[in-house]
Amino acid sequence: MSNMSIRVLTHHDWPQYKQLRLRALKESPEAFDATLESELRFSDTEWRSRLDPSHRKTHALPLIAEFDCAPTGLVWGAVDVLNPNTASVYQMWVANVARGKGVGRALLYTVIAWARELQLEQLMLSVNKNNSAALSLYESVGFQPVFATSPVLAKGVQSLRFNVWR
Repeated sequence: MSNMSIRVLTHHDWPQYKQLRLRALKESPEAFDATLESELRFSDTEWRSRLDPSHRKTHALPLIAEFDCAPTGLVWGAVDVLNPNTASVYQMWVANVARGKGVGRALLYTVIAWARELQLEQLMLSVNKNNSAALSLYESVGFQPVFATSPVLAKGVQSLRFNVWR
């Protein structure tokens, strides 16, 4: 039987986070604004600081999913500095071998529970409109399209919103 766990990444986990993030960028480059090439240039100090709460401007929840003891998923939730009632979901990724097994859903439900604990009003995320699997996952847990246009969004990217207290 398969075993899945979700846990918070700590600053001690930076090598595992680095490895998983680079793997995500390599396997699914179309899913991210960042590139593998740009993040390969990060120093170990940069990777460590990403997971060090004292180096962040906002409250964040970096999560890793492990499926059959192997790291297979990643997501961050981060409270918006300019709108403290909202958090963003980013770096969402599930390895090909774990897709369709509930890993993405478990990661999202963990971020939603965190947002409720913080009494946030909404979660926001952006997704490539051509990523039908991701869109289906997000909509299945309650994210809804935001139809307002934003100059920040790249062409082909859709914003989605989740109302935490619906």
